[in-house]
Amino acid sequence: MHDSLSNLSSGKTFKKKKEVKTLYHLKAVGLVPTCKGRHACKSFPSLQVWYQFFSTATHTLPFISDGFGNETRRVDIGHLFQSCTKLHHAKRLHALLVVSGKAQDIFLSAKLVNQYAYLSDVSFSHRTFDSMPRKDVYTWNSMVSAYVLSRRFREAVDCFSQFSVTSGLRPDFYTFPPVLKACGNLNVGKKIHSWLIKLGLEWDVFVAASLIHMYSWFGLISVARKLFDEMLSRDMGCWNGMISGFCQNGNAADALGVLIEMRSEGVKMDPITVASLLTACAQSDDSISGILIHLYVVMP
Repeated sequence: MHDSLSNLSSGKTFKKKKEVKTLYHLKAVGLVPTCKGRHACKSFPSLQVWYQFFSTATHTLPFISDGFGNETRRVDIGHLFQSCTKLHHAKRLHALLVVSGKAQDIFLSAKLVNQYAYLSDVSFSHRTFDSMPRKDVYTWNSMVSAYVLSRRFREAVDCFSQFSVTSGLRPDFYTFPPVLKACGNLNVGKKIHSWLIKLGLEWDVFVAASLIHMYSWFGLISVARKLFDEMLSRDMGCWNGMISGFCQNGNAADALGVLIEMRSEGVKMDPITVASLLTACAQSDDSISGILIHLYVVMP
C-alpha cells in the first residue's frame, strides 16, 4: 500500500514538473502571460483543449483532449498549419505543439518560423528560432526568409552572416536568393557572390537569377548580362530577370533583344515576361512591338 501511494505521489510530481517545464517554454516564446508559483500550473489544463479550435483529421498528432487521459484524438499537423490564417491561430497551434512535446521538432519549428512571418509577426519567428536547441540549414534558411518577407533586410543579412560564421553548417542554394534580395549595398552583394563561388553554387539557376536581379538593381547591367551569357542553362526566372534588369536601367532595346533570343530558343513568354516587355515598349515608344506582344497575349 505504501509503495502504491509512493508511486502515485511520484507520478504526480513528475507530471507537475513536466507541466511547469512546458509552461516555462510557453512563456519563453511569449505564448502565455508570466505567472508565478502554484498559480502557473492552474492555467495549464486550459491548454489541453485548445486543439478543439482546429479541425481534427487523420493521423499525425495524438493528443489527450480532457487532461485526464480519458480520450485521445489525432490531429493532422499539416491541416493545422493551413488553418492558421490569423496570428492568434498560429499562437494556439504553437502552444499545442509545446504541450504535445512536438515543439522541439526541427521541421515543425521551422514551419512556425515561416508561419509567423507570413502572418506579419517576425518577432515571434525570432523567438521561436531562438528557443530551438538545435538548428539545421532549413531552419536558418527559414529565419533569413522570414526577415526578408518582413522587409527587415539588415537583420536578414546579419542572420545570414551568423549562419555562415557560427553555425558550423554549409549554406545551400535555398539560402542565397532571399539574402541576395536583402543586400542593401553592392559590397555586401559582392561578398555573398564570392561566397557562392567558393561553395560552387553560382550556376544554380535560382541563385544565378538572384545575382542577375541584384546586379541589375545596383545598375551593373553589364555584369548581369555577363552572368546571363555564361549560364549553361536558364529557366524563366533567368530570362525574366535579364529582361526586367534592362528595363530597370532604361535599356528597352536590349530588353527586346533578350526576347528575340528567348523566342529563338523556343521559350514562351509568361505573364511576368509580358509585363516587363510592355514596360520596355513604353520606355522606347515602340508601339508596334507593344501591339505584337498584346496580340501574343490575346491569341489562343
